Amino acid sequence: MKPGTFVQSILEKIIDFFQETKNQERVKKYCVDPLFSCILNTSFPYLIAFLILLGIFSIISIINTILLVLLIQKVSALESNKI
Repeated sequence: MKPGTFVQSILEKIIDFFQETKNQERVKKYCVDPLFSCILNTSFPYLIAFLILLGIFSIISIINTILLVLLIQKVSALESNKI
């Protein structure tokens, strides 16, 4: 038996194993769901902190934009009064 055919047969057996609905459900129940749950539980506080910081930066950006527009209007009004 050639090494290539041996590896090919192992891969085919693995593919056939995961094609069965029972095995897919077991992998999902015992591997995927706990892993996803662990990742979500670990990263959730960081996600909340990121969203809070994003909100704060958005508010600061909006306030800066409003102040800049008001300053430009005030400067243009002063320049028009000079002439």
